[in-house]
Amino acid sequence: VRGRPARAGGGSRQALDSVDTMPGAGAPATADDASSLHLALLSDASQYDPLAAYIESHTTVLAARWGFPHDQFVFVCLLGLNYVFGALHPLLPRNRHVQYAYCLLVGFYGGWIMFGTNMWHTIVTSTVALVAVRVVPRHLVGYVVFVFGMGWVVALHAYRLYTDYMGYHMDVTGSQMMVTLKMIAFAYSYMDGDASRVDASKLSSWQRANRIDDASLPSPLEYYAWVYNYMGFLAGPMFDLSEFRAYIDRSMFSKCGGRVPHTRFVQMCVKYGEAWLVWLCMTAIFKLVPAGSLESHYYRHEADAITRFVIMWCTAFTSRSSYYIAWRLANGACCAAGIGYNQDTGKWDRGCNVIIMGVETAQNVKNVTDSWNLKVDRWLKENVYLRVQLTPLRALAMPITLTTSAMWHGLYPGYYFAFLSSGLKIQFDRMGRRLFRPYFVEADGITPKPFKWAYDLVTFLGHQWVFNYGMLPFLLLGYEQTMGHYGAWSFSGHAFIIAGLVLFTLLGGNKRPPRAATVTPVPVGSKVKKSSAAATKKQQ
Repeated sequence: VRGRPARAGGGSRQALDSVDTMPGAGAPATADDASSLHLALLSDASQYDPLAAYIESHTTVLAARWGFPHDQFVFVCLLGLNYVFGALHPLLPRNRHVQYAYCLLVGFYGGWIMFGTNMWHTIVTSTVALVAVRVVPRHLVGYVVFVFGMGWVVALHAYRLYTDYMGYHMDVTGSQMMVTLKMIAFAYSYMDGDASRVDASKLSSWQRANRIDDASLPSPLEYYAWVYNYMGFLAGPMFDLSEFRAYIDRSMFSKCGGRVPHTRFVQMCVKYGEAWLVWLCMTAIFKLVPAGSLESHYYRHEADAITRFVIMWCTAFTSRSSYYIAWRLANGACCAAGIGYNQDTGKWDRGCNVIIMGVETAQNVKNVTDSWNLKVDRWLKENVYLRVQLTPLRALAMPITLTTSAMWHGLYPGYYFAFLSSGLKIQFDRMGRRLFRPYFVEADGITPKPFKWAYDLVTFLGHQWVFNYGMLPFLLLGYEQTMGHYGAWSFSGHAFIIAGLVLFTLLGGNKRPPRAATVTPVPVGSKVKKSSAAATKKQQ
Protein backbone atom coordinates (compact mmCIF):
# COMPACT_ATOMS: atom_id res chain seq x y z
CA VAL A 1 0.00 0.00 0.00
CA ARG A 2 1.43 3.34 -0.98
CA GLY A 3 3.17 5.08 1.86
CA ARG A 4 2.00 2.50 4.37
CA PRO A 5 4.38 2.10 7.31
CA ALA A 6 6.14 -1.14 8.06
CA ARG A 7 3.85 -2.07 10.93
CA ALA A 8 0.66 -0.85 12.46
CA GLY A 9 2.42 1.30 14.99
CA GLY A 10 5.02 3.19 13.07
CA GLY A 11 8.25 3.23 11.14
CA SER A 12 8.21 4.55 7.59
CA ARG A 13 9.00 2.93 4.28
CA GLN A 14 10.18 4.44 1.09
CA ALA A 15 10.35 3.07 -2.41
CA LEU A 16 13.70 1.78 -3.61
CA ASP A 17 15.71 4.34 -5.52
CA SER A 18 17.98 1.71 -7.02
CA VAL A 19 18.54 -1.99 -7.01
CA ASP A 20 21.31 -1.73 -4.41
CA THR A 21 19.47 0.66 -2.06
CA MET A 22 17.52 -0.97 0.73
CA PRO A 23 15.71 1.43 3.08
CA GLY A 24 15.95 0.61 6.76
CA ALA A 25 12.51 0.97 8.33
CA GLY A 26 12.98 1.70 11.98
CA ALA A 27 16.45 0.11 12.18
CA PRO A 28 18.35 0.20 15.49
CA ALA A 29 20.68 2.99 16.48
CA THR A 30 23.66 0.96 15.31
CA ALA A 31 21.79 0.12 12.16
CA ASP A 32 24.49 0.68 9.53
CA ASP A 33 26.21 -2.61 10.18
CA ALA A 34 23.00 -4.44 11.03
CA SER A 35 21.20 -3.26 7.88
CA SER A 36 24.17 -4.32 5.79
CA LEU A 37 24.05 -7.74 7.40
CA HIS A 38 20.36 -8.03 6.59
CA LEU A 39 21.18 -7.75 2.87
CA ALA A 40 22.38 -11.34 3.26
CA LEU A 41 18.75 -12.44 3.52
CA LEU A 42 17.50 -10.43 0.55
CA SER A 43 17.44 -11.40 -3.11
CA ASP A 44 20.70 -11.42 -5.04
CA ALA A 45 19.38 -13.36 -8.01
CA SER A 46 20.20 -10.55 -10.45
CA GLN A 47 23.92 -11.10 -9.84
CA TYR A 48 23.76 -14.62 -11.26
CA ASP A 49 20.73 -14.73 -13.56
CA PRO A 50 20.32 -12.41 -16.59
CA LEU A 51 16.55 -12.98 -16.62
CA ALA A 52 16.33 -12.06 -12.94
CA ALA A 53 18.42 -8.96 -13.60
CA TYR A 54 16.10 -7.96 -16.44
CA ILE A 55 13.02 -8.45 -14.26
CA GLU A 56 14.54 -6.50 -11.39
CA SER A 57 15.56 -3.56 -13.57
CA HIS A 58 11.97 -3.08 -14.72
CA THR A 59 10.19 -3.83 -11.44
CA THR A 60 12.46 -1.36 -9.62
CA VAL A 61 11.38 1.47 -11.92
CA LEU A 62 7.71 0.53 -11.68
CA ALA A 63 7.79 0.17 -7.89
CA ALA A 64 9.45 3.57 -7.48
CA ARG A 65 7.03 5.21 -9.90
CA TRP A 66 3.97 3.84 -8.10
CA GLY A 67 5.33 4.37 -4.60
CA PHE A 68 5.60 0.72 -3.55
CA PRO A 69 8.51 -0.94 -1.73
CA HIS A 70 10.31 -2.99 -4.35
CA ASP A 71 10.32 -6.30 -2.48
CA GLN A 72 6.58 -6.15 -1.85
CA PHE A 73 5.89 -5.07 -5.41
CA VAL A 74 7.75 -8.13 -6.75
CA PHE A 75 5.90 -10.32 -4.24
CA VAL A 76 2.49 -9.14 -5.46
CA CYS A 77 3.58 -9.53 -9.09
CA LEU A 78 4.59 -13.14 -8.43
CA LEU A 79 1.22 -13.83 -6.81
CA GLY A 80 -0.40 -12.40 -9.92
CA LEU A 81 1.73 -14.56 -12.23
CA ASN A 82 0.57 -17.61 -10.30
CA TYR A 83 -2.87 -16.99 -11.80
CA VAL A 84 -1.38 -17.55 -15.25
CA PHE A 85 0.58 -20.63 -14.22
CA GLY A 86 -2.47 -21.98 -12.39
CA ALA A 87 -4.74 -21.49 -15.38
CA LEU A 88 -2.28 -23.37 -17.61
CA HIS A 89 -1.69 -26.23 -15.17
CA PRO A 90 -4.80 -28.35 -15.99
CA LEU A 91 -3.83 -28.19 -19.69
CA LEU A 92 -0.56 -30.03 -19.10
CA PRO A 93 -0.17 -33.74 -19.95
CA ARG A 94 -1.50 -36.01 -17.21
CA ASN A 95 1.91 -37.59 -16.73
CA ARG A 96 2.66 -37.12 -13.04
CA HIS A 97 6.37 -36.47 -13.61
CA VAL A 98 5.48 -33.57 -15.90
CA GLN A 99 3.11 -32.27 -13.24
CA TYR A 100 5.76 -32.56 -10.54
CA ALA A 101 8.37 -30.80 -12.65
CA TYR A 102 5.96 -27.97 -13.44
CA CYS A 103 5.11 -27.34 -9.77
CA LEU A 104 8.76 -27.54 -8.76
CA LEU A 105 10.24 -25.32 -11.47
CA VAL A 106 7.59 -22.61 -11.31
CA GLY A 107 7.59 -22.49 -7.52
CA PHE A 108 11.34 -22.64 -7.10
CA TYR A 109 12.07 -20.03 -9.74
CA GLY A 110 9.55 -17.67 -8.18
CA GLY A 111 11.38 -18.12 -4.89
CA TRP A 112 14.69 -17.58 -6.70
CA ILE A 113 13.47 -14.25 -8.12
CA MET A 114 12.23 -13.23 -4.67
CA PHE A 115 15.05 -14.49 -2.44
CA GLY A 116 18.00 -15.40 -4.65
CA THR A 117 20.70 -17.62 -3.16
CA ASN A 118 18.95 -17.49 0.21
CA MET A 119 16.76 -20.28 -1.09
CA TRP A 120 19.50 -22.51 0.33
CA HIS A 121 17.70 -22.28 3.68
CA THR A 122 14.64 -23.99 2.24
CA ILE A 123 16.75 -26.54 0.33
CA VAL A 124 18.79 -27.60 3.36
CA THR A 125 15.91 -27.84 5.83
CA SER A 126 13.56 -29.70 3.49
CA THR A 127 16.35 -32.11 2.53
CA VAL A 128 17.16 -32.79 6.17
CA ALA A 129 13.53 -33.80 6.75
CA LEU A 130 13.58 -36.10 3.70
CA VAL A 131 16.78 -37.77 4.92
CA ALA A 132 15.58 -37.92 8.53
CA VAL A 133 12.69 -40.26 7.70
CA ARG A 134 15.30 -42.69 6.35
CA VAL A 135 17.91 -42.57 9.09
CA VAL A 136 16.23 -41.40 12.33
CA PRO A 137 14.35 -44.04 14.39
CA ARG A 138 10.78 -43.89 13.19
CA HIS A 139 9.21 -43.35 16.60
CA LEU A 140 11.42 -40.28 17.09
CA VAL A 141 11.55 -38.72 13.62
CA GLY A 142 8.60 -36.37 14.16
CA TYR A 143 10.09 -34.89 17.31
CA VAL A 144 13.57 -34.59 15.78
CA VAL A 145 12.32 -32.76 12.69
CA PHE A 146 10.07 -30.57 14.83
CA VAL A 147 13.00 -29.39 16.98
CA PHE A 148 15.26 -28.94 13.95
CA GLY A 149 12.69 -27.09 11.84
CA MET A 150 11.49 -24.81 14.60
CA GLY A 151 15.07 -24.15 15.69
CA TRP A 152 16.05 -23.12 12.18
CA VAL A 153 13.16 -20.73 11.68
CA VAL A 154 13.66 -19.24 15.17
CA ALA A 155 17.32 -18.63 14.29
CA LEU A 156 16.22 -16.75 11.17
CA HIS A 157 13.80 -14.70 13.25
CA ALA A 158 16.62 -13.86 15.66
CA TYR A 159 18.82 -12.76 12.75
CA ARG A 160 16.05 -10.54 11.40
CA LEU A 161 15.48 -9.09 14.86
CA TYR A 162 19.11 -8.00 15.02
CA THR A 163 19.56 -6.81 11.45
CA ASP A 164 16.15 -5.36 10.58
CA TYR A 165 14.46 -4.49 13.89
CA MET A 166 10.93 -3.18 13.32
CA GLY A 167 11.51 -3.29 9.58
CA TYR A 168 9.57 -5.35 7.08
CA HIS A 169 11.75 -6.34 4.19
CA MET A 170 10.42 -9.50 2.61
CA ASP A 171 13.20 -12.04 2.89
CA VAL A 172 13.29 -15.82 2.81
CA THR A 173 12.02 -16.14 6.39
CA GLY A 174 8.37 -16.08 5.29
CA SER A 175 8.73 -18.96 2.86
CA GLN A 176 10.93 -20.82 5.30
CA MET A 177 8.03 -20.68 7.75
CA MET A 178 5.84 -22.46 5.19
CA VAL A 179 8.54 -25.07 4.53
CA THR A 180 8.83 -25.66 8.28
CA LEU A 181 5.13 -26.51 8.50
CA LYS A 182 5.40 -28.98 5.64
CA MET A 183 8.53 -30.78 6.80
CA ILE A 184 7.20 -31.23 10.35
CA ALA A 185 3.82 -32.47 9.12
CA PHE A 186 5.64 -34.86 6.75
CA ALA A 187 7.79 -36.31 9.53
CA TYR A 188 4.85 -36.75 11.91
CA SER A 189 2.76 -38.38 9.16
CA TYR A 190 5.55 -40.87 8.53
CA MET A 191 5.80 -41.55 12.27
CA ASP A 192 2.03 -42.13 12.41
CA GLY A 193 2.33 -44.65 9.59
CA ASP A 194 4.19 -47.12 11.82
CA ALA A 195 1.36 -49.60 12.42
CA SER A 196 3.49 -51.67 14.80
CA ARG A 197 3.90 -48.81 17.29
CA VAL A 198 1.06 -46.35 16.71
CA ASP A 199 -2.47 -47.05 17.89
CA ALA A 200 -4.66 -45.74 15.07
CA SER A 201 -7.58 -45.26 17.48
CA LYS A 202 -5.62 -42.51 19.24
CA LEU A 203 -5.11 -40.58 16.03
CA SER A 204 -7.50 -37.95 14.75
CA SER A 205 -9.30 -38.44 11.46
CA TRP A 206 -6.88 -36.01 9.79
CA GLN A 207 -3.85 -37.83 11.15
CA ARG A 208 -5.20 -41.19 9.98
CA ALA A 209 -5.92 -39.82 6.51
CA ASN A 210 -2.40 -38.42 6.17
CA ARG A 211 -0.39 -41.37 7.49
CA ILE A 212 2.60 -42.33 5.34
CA ASP A 213 3.90 -45.88 5.34
CA ASP A 214 7.10 -47.15 3.73
CA ALA A 215 5.35 -47.98 0.49
CA SER A 216 3.87 -44.48 0.12
CA LEU A 217 7.00 -42.45 0.84
CA PRO A 218 7.31 -39.80 -1.89
CA SER A 219 10.13 -39.83 -4.39
CA PRO A 220 12.55 -36.87 -4.21
CA LEU A 221 10.86 -35.29 -7.25
CA GLU A 222 7.40 -35.60 -5.74
CA TYR A 223 8.59 -34.38 -2.35
CA TYR A 224 10.32 -31.25 -3.64
CA ALA A 225 7.42 -30.53 -6.02
CA TRP A 226 5.15 -30.53 -2.95
CA VAL A 227 7.51 -28.37 -0.88
CA TYR A 228 8.01 -25.77 -3.63
CA ASN A 229 4.51 -26.00 -5.08
CA TYR A 230 3.93 -22.55 -6.58
CA MET A 231 0.32 -22.51 -5.34
CA GLY A 232 1.45 -22.03 -1.73
CA PHE A 233 5.19 -21.52 -1.47
CA LEU A 234 5.20 -17.72 -1.19
CA ALA A 235 2.09 -16.92 0.86
CA GLY A 236 0.35 -20.19 1.55
CA PRO A 237 -2.00 -21.89 1.81
CA MET A 238 -0.29 -25.07 2.96
CA PHE A 239 -1.64 -28.17 1.23
CA ASP A 240 -1.07 -31.58 2.77
CA LEU A 241 0.90 -34.14 0.81
CA SER A 242 -2.28 -36.21 0.46
CA GLU A 243 -4.09 -33.22 -1.06
CA PHE A 244 -1.21 -32.55 -3.45
CA ARG A 245 -1.22 -36.18 -4.58
CA ALA A 246 -4.98 -36.14 -5.08
CA TYR A 247 -4.61 -33.06 -7.26
CA ILE A 248 -1.84 -34.53 -9.38
CA ASP A 249 -3.64 -37.83 -10.07
CA ARG A 250 -7.00 -36.00 -10.38
CA SER A 251 -8.69 -38.19 -7.75
CA MET A 252 -9.62 -34.87 -6.18
CA PHE A 253 -12.09 -34.50 -9.07
CA SER A 254 -13.44 -38.06 -9.19
CA LYS A 255 -17.04 -36.82 -8.98
CA CYS A 256 -16.37 -34.53 -11.94
CA GLY A 257 -15.05 -37.24 -14.22
CA GLY A 258 -11.44 -36.50 -13.29
CA ARG A 259 -11.60 -33.04 -14.82
CA VAL A 260 -11.15 -29.67 -13.18
CA PRO A 261 -14.52 -27.83 -13.14
CA HIS A 262 -14.67 -24.98 -15.66
CA THR A 263 -16.08 -22.69 -12.98
CA ARG A 264 -12.48 -22.27 -11.80
CA PHE A 265 -12.18 -19.15 -13.96
CA VAL A 266 -15.23 -17.58 -12.35
CA GLN A 267 -13.93 -18.38 -8.88
CA MET A 268 -10.50 -17.02 -9.81
CA CYS A 269 -12.08 -13.69 -10.77
CA VAL A 270 -14.22 -13.65 -7.62
CA LYS A 271 -11.20 -14.13 -5.33
CA TYR A 272 -9.25 -11.51 -7.25
CA GLY A 273 -12.15 -9.09 -6.97
CA GLU A 274 -12.45 -9.72 -3.23
CA ALA A 275 -8.78 -8.83 -2.79
CA TRP A 276 -9.33 -5.53 -4.58
CA LEU A 277 -12.46 -4.82 -2.54
CA VAL A 278 -10.51 -5.27 0.69
CA TRP A 279 -7.79 -3.01 -0.70
CA LEU A 280 -10.34 -0.28 -1.44
CA CYS A 281 -11.80 -0.55 2.08
CA MET A 282 -8.34 -0.41 3.57
CA THR A 283 -7.29 2.70 1.66
CA ALA A 284 -10.57 4.42 2.55
CA ILE A 285 -10.01 3.75 6.26
CA PHE A 286 -6.40 4.94 5.96
CA LYS A 287 -7.72 8.32 4.91
CA LEU A 288 -9.83 8.53 8.06
CA VAL A 289 -7.32 6.97 10.47
CA PRO A 290 -3.76 7.44 9.21
CA ALA A 291 -1.20 4.75 9.87
CA GLY A 292 0.77 5.32 13.04
CA SER A 293 -2.23 6.71 14.93
CA LEU A 294 -1.68 4.30 17.81
CA GLU A 295 1.54 6.11 18.68
CA SER A 296 0.05 9.57 18.50
CA HIS A 297 -0.25 11.76 21.59
CA TYR A 298 -3.93 12.22 20.84
CA TYR A 299 -4.67 8.46 20.94
CA ARG A 300 -2.69 7.84 24.10
CA HIS A 301 -3.59 10.88 26.19
CA GLU A 302 -6.46 12.95 24.77
CA ALA A 303 -9.01 10.77 22.97
CA ASP A 304 -12.14 9.66 24.80
CA ALA A 305 -12.89 5.95 25.11
CA ILE A 306 -15.19 5.75 22.08
CA THR A 307 -12.77 7.59 19.79
CA ARG A 308 -9.89 5.49 21.06
CA PHE A 309 -11.90 2.34 20.34
CA VAL A 310 -12.63 3.49 16.78
CA ILE A 311 -8.95 4.27 16.15
CA MET A 312 -7.94 0.90 17.61
CA TRP A 313 -10.44 -1.05 15.53
CA CYS A 314 -9.59 0.79 12.30
CA THR A 315 -5.88 0.20 12.84
CA ALA A 316 -6.47 -3.48 13.58
CA PHE A 317 -8.66 -3.89 10.49
CA THR A 318 -6.21 -2.21 8.11
CA SER A 319 -3.39 -4.32 9.52
CA ARG A 320 -5.40 -7.53 9.07
CA SER A 321 -6.33 -6.41 5.57
CA SER A 322 -2.82 -6.92 4.25
CA TYR A 323 -3.20 -10.60 5.18
CA TYR A 324 -6.68 -10.71 3.68
CA ILE A 325 -5.35 -9.40 0.37
CA ALA A 326 -2.36 -11.76 0.17
CA TRP A 327 -4.46 -14.79 1.12
CA ARG A 328 -7.24 -13.92 -1.31
CA LEU A 329 -4.75 -13.49 -4.14
CA ALA A 330 -3.15 -16.83 -3.29
CA ASN A 331 -6.57 -18.46 -3.07
CA GLY A 332 -7.43 -17.12 -6.51
CA ALA A 333 -4.35 -18.82 -7.95
CA CYS A 334 -5.44 -22.08 -6.28
CA CYS A 335 -8.86 -21.75 -7.91
CA ALA A 336 -7.24 -21.06 -11.28
CA ALA A 337 -5.29 -24.31 -11.00
CA GLY A 338 -8.29 -26.23 -9.64
CA ILE A 339 -6.74 -27.38 -6.36
CA GLY A 340 -9.04 -24.98 -4.53
CA TYR A 341 -12.09 -27.11 -5.39
CA ASN A 342 -13.62 -29.29 -2.67
CA GLN A 343 -15.80 -31.94 -4.30
CA ASP A 344 -17.17 -33.07 -0.94
CA THR A 345 -18.90 -29.73 -0.45
CA GLY A 346 -19.01 -28.51 -4.03
CA LYS A 347 -17.36 -25.27 -2.89
CA TRP A 348 -14.10 -23.63 -3.84
CA ASP A 349 -12.82 -23.41 -0.28
CA ARG A 350 -9.88 -25.83 -0.14
CA GLY A 351 -7.41 -23.00 -0.67
CA CYS A 352 -9.23 -20.61 1.65
CA ASN A 353 -7.01 -19.37 4.45
CA VAL A 354 -9.37 -16.83 6.01
CA ILE A 355 -13.09 -16.21 6.37
CA ILE A 356 -13.12 -12.44 6.51
CA MET A 357 -16.62 -11.94 7.88
CA GLY A 358 -16.01 -14.69 10.43
CA VAL A 359 -13.08 -12.71 11.83
CA GLU A 360 -14.71 -9.29 11.70
CA THR A 361 -18.03 -10.39 13.26
CA ALA A 362 -16.56 -12.78 15.85
CA GLN A 363 -18.03 -12.96 19.35
CA ASN A 364 -15.16 -14.88 20.92
CA VAL A 365 -11.64 -16.10 20.21
CA LYS A 366 -12.86 -19.47 18.94
CA ASN A 367 -14.81 -17.71 16.19
CA VAL A 368 -11.56 -16.00 15.20
CA THR A 369 -9.42 -19.14 15.21
CA ASP A 370 -12.11 -20.92 13.19
CA SER A 371 -11.81 -18.20 10.54
CA TRP A 372 -8.22 -16.89 10.63
CA ASN A 373 -5.15 -18.52 9.05
CA LEU A 374 -7.08 -21.77 8.74
CA LYS A 375 -4.26 -23.95 7.43
CA VAL A 376 -1.83 -22.95 10.18
CA ASP A 377 -4.57 -23.31 12.78
CA ARG A 378 -5.21 -26.86 11.62
CA TRP A 379 -1.47 -27.58 11.60
CA LEU A 380 -1.16 -26.37 15.20
CA LYS A 381 -4.11 -28.50 16.24
CA GLU A 382 -2.98 -31.71 14.55
CA ASN A 383 0.78 -31.47 15.05
CA VAL A 384 1.05 -29.72 18.41
CA TYR A 385 -2.14 -29.57 20.48
CA LEU A 386 -3.47 -33.10 19.92
CA ARG A 387 -0.01 -34.65 20.23
CA VAL A 388 0.65 -32.91 23.54
CA GLN A 389 -2.74 -34.20 24.68
CA LEU A 390 -1.31 -37.75 24.46
CA THR A 391 1.59 -36.93 26.81
CA PRO A 392 1.82 -36.28 30.57
CA LEU A 393 1.84 -32.56 29.67
CA ARG A 394 -1.75 -32.64 28.42
CA ALA A 395 -2.78 -29.99 30.95
CA LEU A 396 -0.34 -27.60 29.25
CA ALA A 397 -1.48 -28.38 25.71
CA MET A 398 -2.98 -24.93 25.09
CA PRO A 399 -0.01 -22.90 26.49
CA ILE A 400 2.44 -25.06 24.55
CA THR A 401 0.42 -24.61 21.35
CA LEU A 402 0.24 -20.83 21.78
CA THR A 403 3.97 -20.65 22.55
CA THR A 404 4.78 -22.72 19.46
CA SER A 405 2.64 -20.40 17.35
CA ALA A 406 4.38 -17.34 18.79
CA MET A 407 7.86 -18.77 18.16
CA TRP A 408 6.91 -19.74 14.62
CA HIS A 409 5.73 -16.19 13.95
CA GLY A 410 8.84 -14.52 15.37
CA LEU A 411 10.65 -13.26 18.45
CA TYR A 412 9.22 -9.78 18.82
CA PRO A 413 7.80 -9.18 22.32
CA GLY A 414 4.46 -8.20 20.79
CA TYR A 415 3.81 -11.77 19.66
CA TYR A 416 4.12 -13.11 23.18
CA PHE A 417 2.03 -10.36 24.76
CA ALA A 418 -0.65 -11.03 22.12
CA PHE A 419 -0.73 -14.79 22.62
CA LEU A 420 -0.67 -14.43 26.41
CA SER A 421 -3.68 -12.13 26.18
CA SER A 422 -5.30 -14.56 23.75
CA GLY A 423 -4.85 -17.45 26.18
CA LEU A 424 -6.55 -15.51 28.97
CA LYS A 425 -9.33 -14.45 26.61
CA ILE A 426 -9.94 -18.05 25.51
CA GLN A 427 -10.49 -19.14 29.11
CA PHE A 428 -12.64 -16.07 29.75
CA ASP A 429 -14.82 -16.91 26.73
CA ARG A 430 -15.24 -20.56 27.73
CA MET A 431 -16.30 -19.80 31.27
CA GLY A 432 -18.59 -16.95 30.29
CA ARG A 433 -20.27 -19.07 27.64
CA ARG A 434 -20.92 -21.92 30.11
CA LEU A 435 -22.47 -19.54 32.63
CA PHE A 436 -24.62 -17.22 30.53
CA ARG A 437 -25.39 -18.69 27.11
CA PRO A 438 -27.84 -21.32 28.46
CA TYR A 439 -30.13 -18.46 29.52
CA PHE A 440 -30.50 -17.31 25.91
CA VAL A 441 -30.96 -20.60 24.05
CA GLU A 442 -33.32 -23.53 24.42
CA ALA A 443 -32.32 -26.87 25.93
CA ASP A 444 -31.05 -28.09 22.55
CA GLY A 445 -28.34 -25.41 22.73
CA ILE A 446 -29.23 -24.06 19.28
CA THR A 447 -32.74 -22.60 19.19
CA PRO A 448 -32.52 -18.95 20.32
CA LYS A 449 -34.77 -17.46 22.96
CA PRO A 450 -36.38 -14.01 22.45
CA PHE A 451 -33.41 -12.02 23.83
CA LYS A 452 -30.62 -13.99 22.18
CA TRP A 453 -29.90 -10.92 20.05
CA ALA A 454 -28.93 -8.99 23.20
CA TYR A 455 -26.45 -11.71 24.17
CA ASP A 456 -24.96 -11.65 20.65
CA LEU A 457 -24.65 -7.86 20.68
CA VAL A 458 -22.96 -7.69 24.08
CA THR A 459 -20.52 -10.49 23.30
CA PHE A 460 -19.71 -8.97 19.90
CA LEU A 461 -18.94 -5.50 21.28
CA GLY A 462 -17.07 -6.89 24.26
CA HIS A 463 -15.00 -9.17 22.06
CA GLN A 464 -14.17 -6.40 19.59
CA TRP A 465 -12.82 -4.27 22.43
CA VAL A 466 -10.93 -6.88 24.44
CA PHE A 467 -9.63 -8.90 21.50
CA ASN A 468 -8.35 -5.95 19.46
CA TYR A 469 -6.91 -4.44 22.62
CA GLY A 470 -5.08 -7.66 23.49
CA MET A 471 -3.99 -8.76 19.99
CA LEU A 472 -2.76 -5.47 18.51
CA PRO A 473 0.76 -6.10 19.89
CA PHE A 474 0.88 -8.92 17.33
CA LEU A 475 1.03 -6.11 14.76
CA LEU A 476 2.86 -3.49 16.85
CA LEU A 477 5.68 -5.96 17.62
CA GLY A 478 7.91 -3.76 19.81
CA TYR A 479 7.87 -3.64 23.61
CA GLU A 480 7.61 0.15 23.80
CA GLN A 481 4.81 0.23 21.24
CA THR A 482 2.96 -2.52 23.10
CA MET A 483 3.24 -0.83 26.48
CA GLY A 484 2.19 2.49 24.95
CA HIS A 485 -0.93 0.88 23.50
CA TYR A 486 -1.85 -0.95 26.71
CA GLY A 487 -1.07 2.15 28.73
CA ALA A 488 -3.46 4.24 26.64
CA TRP A 489 -6.21 1.97 28.00
CA SER A 490 -4.68 1.90 31.50
CA PHE A 491 -4.42 -1.88 31.08
CA SER A 492 -8.19 -2.00 31.52
CA GLY A 493 -8.57 -4.88 29.07
CA HIS A 494 -6.38 -7.16 31.16
CA ALA A 495 -8.05 -5.99 34.37
CA PHE A 496 -11.44 -6.79 32.86
CA ILE A 497 -10.40 -10.32 31.82
CA ILE A 498 -8.73 -11.16 35.14
CA ALA A 499 -11.67 -9.82 37.16
CA GLY A 500 -14.03 -11.80 34.94
CA LEU A 501 -12.02 -15.00 35.42
CA VAL A 502 -12.16 -14.60 39.20
CA LEU A 503 -15.90 -13.89 39.16
CA PHE A 504 -16.67 -16.73 36.74
CA THR A 505 -14.66 -19.14 38.87
CA LEU A 506 -16.65 -18.19 41.95
CA LEU A 507 -19.85 -18.75 39.97
CA GLY A 508 -18.68 -22.21 38.88
CA GLY A 509 -17.77 -21.36 35.30
CA ASN A 510 -14.61 -23.44 35.48
CA LYS A 511 -16.64 -26.64 35.89
CA ARG A 512 -17.56 -28.44 32.72
CA PRO A 513 -21.25 -29.36 32.44
CA PRO A 514 -21.90 -33.10 32.88
CA ARG A 515 -22.17 -35.04 29.67
CA ALA A 516 -25.43 -36.75 28.88
CA ALA A 517 -25.28 -40.45 29.72
CA THR A 518 -25.41 -42.87 26.81
CA VAL A 519 -27.46 -46.01 27.19
CA THR A 520 -26.51 -49.21 25.43
CA PRO A 521 -29.72 -50.86 24.20
CA VAL A 522 -30.19 -54.54 25.05
CA PRO A 523 -32.10 -56.56 22.44
CA VAL A 524 -35.29 -58.15 23.76
CA GLY A 525 -34.89 -61.83 24.57
CA SER A 526 -31.09 -61.81 24.29
CA LYS A 527 -28.97 -63.52 26.89
CA VAL A 528 -26.76 -61.08 28.72
CA LYS A 529 -24.01 -61.98 31.12
CA LYS A 530 -24.52 -60.89 34.67
CA SER A 531 -21.59 -58.47 34.57
CA SER A 532 -22.81 -56.94 31.31
CA ALA A 533 -26.36 -56.58 32.64
CA ALA A 534 -25.06 -54.92 35.81
CA ALA A 535 -22.97 -52.55 33.76
CA THR A 536 -25.96 -51.66 31.58
CA LYS A 537 -28.14 -51.07 34.65
CA LYS A 538 -25.46 -48.86 36.18
CA GLN A 539 -25.12 -46.94 32.95
CA GLN A 540 -28.87 -46.37 32.79
